[in-house]
Order: sequence, then C-alpha cells, then structure tokens
Amino acid sequence: MKHSLFILLFTTLFFIQNASGQPMELTLDQAIQIAQKSSIDMFRAKNMYRVKELNHMDFLSEMKPHLVLGLTPFNYSRSIIEEYNSEKMQYEPVEIQRLTSDYNLGINQNIGLTGGNVSVYTSLMRSQEFGSENNNNLHYISTPLSITYRQNFSRINDFKWKSKVEPLKFEQAKLVLIEQSEQIAVKTVSLFFAMLSAQMEHEIALLNLENANTLLEIGKKRGKIGAISRDNLLNLELKQVNAGISVERAKNQLESSRLDFCEFLELSLETNIHCIPPDHVQLQYVDPNLAWDLAAKNNPDSHGLAQRLLEVQKQLLAAKRQIYDISLEAGLGFNQNKEVLSEAFQELLDRQNLRVAINIPILDWKENKRQIQRAELNKELTERENQKTKEQLTIEVIKKVNDFNIKQGELNSAAKADSISRSAYEATQELFSLGKTDVLSINESYRSMYAARNQYLNALRNYWYFYYTIRQLCLYDFETGKNLSAEFESLLETDI
Repeated sequence: MKHSLFILLFTTLFFIQNASGQPMELTLDQAIQIAQKSSIDMFRAKNMYRVKELNHMDFLSEMKPHLVLGLTPFNYSRSIIEEYNSEKMQYEPVEIQRLTSDYNLGINQNIGLTGGNVSVYTSLMRSQEFGSENNNNLHYISTPLSITYRQNFSRINDFKWKSKVEPLKFEQAKLVLIEQSEQIAVKTVSLFFAMLSAQMEHEIALLNLENANTLLEIGKKRGKIGAISRDNLLNLELKQVNAGISVERAKNQLESSRLDFCEFLELSLETNIHCIPPDHVQLQYVDPNLAWDLAAKNNPDSHGLAQRLLEVQKQLLAAKRQIYDISLEAGLGFNQNKEVLSEAFQELLDRQNLRVAINIPILDWKENKRQIQRAELNKELTERENQKTKEQLTIEVIKKVNDFNIKQGELNSAAKADSISRSAYEATQELFSLGKTDVLSINESYRSMYAARNQYLNALRNYWYFYYTIRQLCLYDFETGKNLSAEFESLLETDI
C-alpha cells in the first residue's frame, strides 16, 4: 500500500513540476520504486508469475471433484442395412432412421492416495427408430446411478509426485518474481548513474566553459599590459573553444541518457529529470558466511535443486514401471430400458463389471531397458549439475560480497579525493587571477578535478551496484535484517 501511495504522490509531483517547467528531482530510491512498479520488465515478470500461479491453481483443482453436465438434445442418423426377410427367405435392403437424445450428469474425483479415479454419474437416453419392422420403436434407457473406479498399477502415482513437486514450483515462482524485482533494481542503478554521470559531466562542462570565459577575459586584460605571453593567451582561447565543444558533447550525452532513463521508467519522453546523488550509505560490511547461508535458502536457483531432483526420480520410477501394464476397472450401478418414461425408473436392474487387464512385453528388443538407462543417466547428470550449481552460487556470492566489502573504503577515499581536487582547482584559478601561476597549471588542475569526480561517481555506482546485486543473490535486506519475501504481496499490487 505504501508503494502505491508513493506512486500517487510521485505522479502528482510529476504533473506539478512539468506544468511549472521545473526539472523533476529523482533520488535512487525513488527511481527503483518507480521501476519496480511501472517498468515493462516488472510487467513481464508479474505476467510470468501469474501464469505459474494459474498452473498451480490447476494442480489444486485436479484433486477436487469435477461436476460435468453432458447434453445431446438432438442426434439423428439415417442408414441402409440388409435385413433377413423370413417370408421371402432372403436379405433385403432396409432404411433405418434413428433419433436419440442423451442427458447425463457426472462427478469425477481423482484419488491422490492411490492415483486412481472414481466417477459417479446418472443418465437418461431417449431412442426412437424409424424403418423396417421397428417403425416408431421408442425406448427410454435410464441409468439412475453408476459408480466406476479405474486404476493403472503399472503407472506411477502422478498425483503423489505432483503434490511434492508443484508446491516447490509455486514457491520458486514467488522467489523468481522477487529476484526479477531486484534485477530491475540493479538495472535501475546502472541507468540512474549513467544519467547522473552525464548530468555531472554537463555541469562540469558548463562550469569549465564559464571559467574558460573568465580566464580568457583576465588573460586579455593582462595581455594589454604585457603580463602574459602570447602562447599562454592562445592556450586560453583554445581552452575556451574546447570547453564549448565539451558542453555540446555533454549535452548530447545527457539527452541520450535521459531518454533511456525515461523509457525504462515508463515516463513521458519529454520529462526533464534531475538526479540527486545518494548522500549516505548505511551498510558497510556483509558477512560472507551469512550471505551464503541466505542464498542457499532464498535464491531461486538453490531452491529449484530439490525440484529438479524429484522430477528425475519420477522419470526413473516411471521408466521402471513400464516393464508391465496392469489396469483395473470396477463398477456397479442400476439401469432400465422401457418404452414409457415413467417406467424407465422402476424395477431397476443391477449392473456390475470388473475388468483386469495385463500386458507383458515378451520381445521389445531391450527398449524398456534403454529407457531405464537413459533415466538413470539423466538422474546422475542432474545430481552432478545440482552440486555444480551450489558451488557456482557459493563462489558468486563470496566474490560479490568481498567486492562489496571493499567498496565502502574506496568510496570514502574517492569522496575525499573529489573534495580535495575541487578545492585545488578553485585555488589554482585564484592564483592565476593574481598572476601567480600559468595556464598549464590550470589545465592540470582541471584534469585532476575531472578525474577525481569520475572516480567518485564510479565508486558510488559500484557500491550501489554490488549492494543490490547481493540483495538479488540472497533475497535479503541486510539493512533491516528481513527476507525480501516479506514484501512479496506489495509486488503484486495493481499499478496506478
């Protein structure tokens, strides 16, 4: 609910700012929340989850009784057959016309304990024949009650295996949706910092152009009194020209990043966005052992290992059961056949049936044996792949956590270097205005400031990239100490 309220407030603010012509200020947290609500990636992820949810509902409905009403109100047929004429002592062609109507109501119930099926139904048929000696022969055939049980002993109990596998599938579908939500957060981080980097590049380019104009004016004034050499003055003019070119390039890059960002967030392409850099980081260290334990429990890849193993075990058992085929069908009920409808439900006749069928292949050229061997090989491969998946996930989590743990120190150093380089650039400009340094010192100071700013932005980007990557691997919020599955319901809220 809080996410929906945020989107509502954000949308209102968006229209107010657009109406006033002011750029829309956007923090990283806000961008991630918008992307996790409105992006096409999230829409696709939700749709995929909904499909799996419907599949799970199909599984649940398989174990519930199904009531079916069958109606055949009109069924007409005409045919010519040969009938024996006892008077003429020969066969003669006879036209037969038949009109039938059939109505039945049945209940089917799968039995999870045995894998069999029970059906209970009642039916009524009206049959009328025209032609031959049976002209207008009318019958009502009733079956007030019929119960039938069917069981194939040579096949595995599919309901039993589904009851093991399907809950795992559905739980994994939930984890996959949460994981994809975190993947969207990681992608948002990349686009946000691409926009932020282009934005700061543009701001620095504008500042550099402004400073280049100021320094050129100072240089021209000093040139009139012979206090600056001609080559230094030309360098100042060249610096101004290059600064103007840099502004155009930065502006073009900013526009390209803005369009990409708006398209991803499903915002109007005319939206003017101003990204606000994250001003604080709370999480400074993650325990690698804790991260691995969480990934082993929460990660969809890890969660799906048991499911895959159950499926190959099912295939192996099914292959072993195909050696023979034994089926059973048993039923009992009542029926009657009368020419009058009211009599069709009187003096009911018993009906029972019991059928056992056995098929044993005598010569199959070891086809079933090869089927079992394939299933065994598939099981061995799955077990080996599961072990490899665990190892790969362990390595990935440990690497990402170790990378994250050093990013905090890098970020602090980069922030300090950025502050120092800006102060040094401002001091160099002041010295130049006083005639105490040359253009080369200003250019070098500017390059140092530019490099330090890029280093700081890269460090900030890397910190948040690894932060959300670890969240994606572990599906865990290390700041609050809660599993991300606790926010699952909020992911399914209807978009505004």
